[in-house]
Order: sequence, then structure tokens, then C-alpha cells
Amino acid sequence: METGIYDGIPADNYHGGEGVSVSTLKLLSEEGGPARVRYGVQKETKSLAFGSLAHTAFLEPDELPRRYYPVDFILNERSKAYQDAVVQAAGREIVKRADYDAAQRMRDAVLKQSAVARDMMIVDQHLLIEQSMYWRDDETGLLRRGRADGIRTDYHVMFDLKSTRDASRYGFSAAIRTYKYHWQHPYYVDGAIATLGWEPEAFIFFAVEPEPPWLVAPYEILPEDCEEGRRAFRHQLHRYKACLDRDEWPGLPADQIQPLEVFTPRNFT
Repeated sequence: METGIYDGIPADNYHGGEGVSVSTLKLLSEEGGPARVRYGVQKETKSLAFGSLAHTAFLEPDELPRRYYPVDFILNERSKAYQDAVVQAAGREIVKRADYDAAQRMRDAVLKQSAVARDMMIVDQHLLIEQSMYWRDDETGLLRRGRADGIRTDYHVMFDLKSTRDASRYGFSAAIRTYKYHWQHPYYVDGAIATLGWEPEAFIFFAVEPEPPWLVAPYEILPEDCEEGRRAFRHQLHRYKACLDRDEWPGLPADQIQPLEVFTPRNFT
């Protein structure tokens, strides 16, 4: 891929294609991460599948019935009902009706609650949806990639939708630490500078709860936390380059028996 921003690349092609994503670097940072990156295939979890459905409902509502086929029965690929649904779906992804309806209710509630969301998600010529960015890293020479949920070219703003159990400041701060969202912000800013030619004035995370009353809150991560994220992902980027150059992808320390602490020590004084 040449440096640039591309429209219309299917999600499967993007995730399975060339280039280092911030998700790859997050996986690399885990215990046994290099081996997982080299040999492992990350399976789509239930939360990721619902996230894709919700993104379509939020950003491309007209595409929802074209991409998804809701059913009322339990999804079991071996059942006759499922096999019949495959024929009726005609290439659309089969999803539970409860999830299909929940994604739409989330969107309606968010747009009702948040003027910021309404402003960002206006579908017009200034909104770029799920564009794929590819660019070369100056230090390592690696091809990097990123795929932002939304880019407002009129405001020079990028935004990302995150489904979370707790959209409060405390709850979403915990999610940021757990899922390393503070890596994503500076990573995508690099992509915008390289492919769009401008630095985003803001990167907004919309934290959305997937259950009633579908609470939503927009957040910006503090600059100092983003810089910590940048230092962390750049360390992993160089680590990835080293693994690639040596073709060495270490896993867990399997040559020695390690003491395992099962319970967190408590101070009873």
C-alpha cells in the first residue's frame, strides 16, 4: 500500500492486510505477545461484533438493512432455521434482532442526548467514515495503518465510538487503561498528518453504554496521557521491527518453572 487514505476497503481486507495497526502493537505488549502476533489469529468477540453493528447504525444507518439480517432465534449455524436464514440473508450478516434493535436505540438515544454527537455525525461531504490510512514510519520504515470511525474535514476532528459498560469519567478512564485507548489517539494523529496533511485539532471518544438509558459522554484524553501512549506504542513498534528483522517471535518463558502468585498479598496491619 502506498501512503494515503482509502475509501471502501472492506473491514476483513483491512484487518487481514499489510501494515502494522495499533491493535497489533497492543497485542505485542501482552505476555507472549510476539508469538501471538506471529501465529495467532484474533477471533472476533461478541463485543467486537456488536461494535461493528453499532458503528453501522451510528454512521451509516442506511447501510444497516443492507449489511445485516436480524433473526429472532438463537444463532446456531447447525440449525435448519439458521441455514434457511442464510439463504434469505443473501450475503448479509445474520445477527440477533435484539442486538440489531439495541444498536438503533443506542444511536437514537445518543443523538438525542449529545449535541456534540449530533454535530460530529451529520452525514455530509465533510464526514469521512471508516477511512483506511496507510503511511510509512520514519524511524523504522514499517508500513503503519489506522482506520478511524469518523473524520470531520471541516473541523479537523477525528472521533471514535466506544461501547462501554460505564460511560462515566471514572468508568471510562478505567476502560482507557485496560484497552490502551491512549495509544490509539496519538497513533491515529500520526496517520492524519501523513495522509491528510493536517494535525487534528481534537480526537473525541464517544463512550456509549449499550443498555438503557444508553448514557453517552464525549471525552478527550489529556495530552500528557497521550504522550505516555505515544512512548509506549513506539517502544512496541521498534520491538515489532526487531522481531521481524530477526524472525524471532518469543512466547512465554517455557524453559523454567515460575512461582505463581494466585492471591494478591494483603496488608492486614
